[in-house]
Amino acid sequence: MAETETVARWFGPPDRQLLGWVTAQQDGGRASGVLIAAPIGYEHLTSHRSLRVLAEALAGDGHRVLRFDYHGTGDSTGDAWDPDRVGAWRESLHAAARELRDQGCTRLTVVGLRLGALLALVEGAGVDADGLVAWCPAASGKRYVKELRLLGVEIPPEHDRGCGPAYSHAGDVYTAQTLADLAAIAGPSSRPARRVLIVDDRPAKLASALEELGASVTTATAEGSDKMVQTTAERAEVPHARLEDIRAWIGAADGEPLAPPSTEPAASLTAGDGRALRETVVALGPHQLVGVLTEPLDADPDAPTVVFLNSGSEPHFGPGRTWVSFARELALDGRRALRFDFRGWGESPDDRKAPGRPYEDHCMDDLRSVIDALHEQGHPHVIPFGLCSGAYIALKVALDQPVAGVVALNPQMYWSHGQPRLLTPDDNTLHRTAERARLSRGARRGVWTALDLLGHRNDAGRWLTDLARGAAPIALIFAEGDEGLFHLRTRLARRLATALRNDGVRLIEIPDIDHSMHRLWRREAIFDALQQQVRTMATATETGSVASR
Repeated sequence: MAETETVARWFGPPDRQLLGWVTAQQDGGRASGVLIAAPIGYEHLTSHRSLRVLAEALAGDGHRVLRFDYHGTGDSTGDAWDPDRVGAWRESLHAAARELRDQGCTRLTVVGLRLGALLALVEGAGVDADGLVAWCPAASGKRYVKELRLLGVEIPPEHDRGCGPAYSHAGDVYTAQTLADLAAIAGPSSRPARRVLIVDDRPAKLASALEELGASVTTATAEGSDKMVQTTAERAEVPHARLEDIRAWIGAADGEPLAPPSTEPAASLTAGDGRALRETVVALGPHQLVGVLTEPLDADPDAPTVVFLNSGSEPHFGPGRTWVSFARELALDGRRALRFDFRGWGESPDDRKAPGRPYEDHCMDDLRSVIDALHEQGHPHVIPFGLCSGAYIALKVALDQPVAGVVALNPQMYWSHGQPRLLTPDDNTLHRTAERARLSRGARRGVWTALDLLGHRNDAGRWLTDLARGAAPIALIFAEGDEGLFHLRTRLARRLATALRNDGVRLIEIPDIDHSMHRLWRREAIFDALQQQVRTMATATETGSVASR
């Protein structure tokens, strides 16, 4: 198979720019384009790896492949609270098709997954698709909305911005208008493409409807696809057999040769109040780790740069797209922010590290290399910010890397190498319930305090002491009652009290927020805490009380 490369491209109208990833053979490949229409919401996170692998395989066959984020999703501009989300998603599909045409593609195949498949079926004729793959398509908009309501939670009316009744599913917003517009999608009214492949375990009804519209329909099993979308990002598996089915059906590319794809890494964004920002796709360090740098147009070179880390096994835009919104808000406050992928995650090189899993050793080396690269490129004050395993990695790196501070959200400092990371939810609940009971008994009997007084400290206790003695200020932010906070207050109560007497360690507890910030209406409290700590750490660097380059 020929060598392929992926480049970032911003495209679309100036007020609705979308970020896409173009994968093609290094010599450019042929004038055959494949447009991948991803799912919306959490299914986008769980399927991200699979769709990237598919793009690389198709590019190896000579196709030019474009993956993209719909308006208001992923890295693209826009917000989930904006009006007419479904119309924006449909237009995003058209804009992506135009982008491939503008690059010289004369033949277009659309591969849609879940809601992306439903949108592709509805818009296939409009984008003049030659072929279409409907992979586990949502049966209808109405059925899809029913799933969202069953699996999501209603956003409290006082937090729905007048767009209610609105729902949140895994931290993504679906307003009343979005739900109504989704429910109105019944399916295609005209032939979406001459050839259609349905990858689904119950394709008969859709196949019959498409054949009546004049399409030539092929069907294939969806076996294994549930392990890609109906799971968490940490447990998601690439269904290689299904990818091969899709690849074989599409076939090798034909058409005229194309020039190699050009990158368009930077875009100007405009906030609601008219202030301008710039976002640039970058590749940092010896491993060329891919990230998105957000900064004000008149960025102060001495302003701190906040580095957002992958949470769990999710791509760089974070849970419910939180890192995107936080980065843009920080830039409006004059800061710079980078969200990047470790090796094996998101868009960064695999380097035999894929699929990316939490707490991998190489992630600490990756963060060190990114900090070094930022220092070399004129970012003197770097503040890593991580959630859960990302917070763990940031706190580990702070022991030996010059940083202006660390903000750690819900770090599970009790975790140590060798512990299981991918337990089933039931097993994890049983494991932690038993462990909590053991820790509580020890605390009641004074065991942990006695051991600490005698100098017998576990790894987390020694780590906490080292952080308190270090040069970098540390902010530990926890959701109320979080497992990581319970461990600190129960198993390490004396160590924690000692660390907090040092001004370099702060602990902030935030009520009514869940571990992954899926209760999006409480994210503002997290952002406010982050922003306050960044300002405090920036002041410390200005006064020279923090070691910095």
